[in-house]
Amino acid sequence: MPPSLASPGASGNSSKSCRARRLESLGYSTLFVPDHFHEGFGPIAALTTAAAATTTLKVAPLVLNTDLRHPAVLARELASIDVLSMGRLEVGLGAGYNPLDYQRSGIAMDPPGVRVDRLIEHATVLRELWSQAPTAFEGVHYRIDDLDGTPKPYTAGGPPLLIAGGGKRMLPFAAQHADIVGVNVALAAAPDEASARDALPASIDEKFRRMRTDAGERFDDLEFNAWLTVCRVTDEAQSRGTLEWQVRCSRRGGARLPAHPRRDNRGNGRPTRNESGPLGLLILHRSATGDRRLRSRCSSVDGLVIPAP
Repeated sequence: MPPSLASPGASGNSSKSCRARRLESLGYSTLFVPDHFHEGFGPIAALTTAAAATTTLKVAPLVLNTDLRHPAVLARELASIDVLSMGRLEVGLGAGYNPLDYQRSGIAMDPPGVRVDRLIEHATVLRELWSQAPTAFEGVHYRIDDLDGTPKPYTAGGPPLLIAGGGKRMLPFAAQHADIVGVNVALAAAPDEASARDALPASIDEKFRRMRTDAGERFDDLEFNAWLTVCRVTDEAQSRGTLEWQVRCSRRGGARLPAHPRRDNRGNGRPTRNESGPLGLLILHRSATGDRRLRSRCSSVDGLVIPAP
């Protein structure tokens, strides 16, 4: 799979349709759009516009906050995009983590456990409404009474689900029910010292070990998503005091996260084996774009850079 590109906000951008076609011509697989009140266009309109302007580019929200939309309404909108795009939609779901989305909108931000419970019900209802039979569902947060979801998605069973999280409940659920797992740090509210520690290599390795157990036989069929907000690509050997993520092809045609650089007893950064598995979607933030050498070796659109296929 070619790499994927996250869509920046609306400020200063040219036509969304032209930008989507440009991404498609460069060989990117997926255009992602955010779901925060302060970031550009609304995700449903942005996804529809990008899908209508292209023929092969996949489109996906990264990720929809399940607190902001009822699943019966969202299932219909997403199924419509999947039909109109002829199956080029992927659906990212998250439980909400940014306090500003709640504070500024006046929407109550429930404790993490409640938000995760709501996401689990939300994902269940989406899957049910994308099935062929009418849906009846009785949960704590949602109730569906004999609703036949229409239209039926172009993709049998519904678009692939990308569920992103980093906590001890979200990742097991994603490993057991999602098609793509976004492996994040645990964020109860905002980044702090604990979430920084959760981003260290040992913690990420432990997440993958737990997911392998939780997913069971379906582990080898999962794709993994990672958002790298700091990334440096260089021709130089691994140097002391730096952390550089490199990407190499995997047997599935995507990318595989290689060994994390760690120090040996002489203080040198050397690769050590990890158990992460195939990384199908690699997303680099705009902070990785300052080096002219990097630009010469990568595909670039609007300041966001991904290593070229």
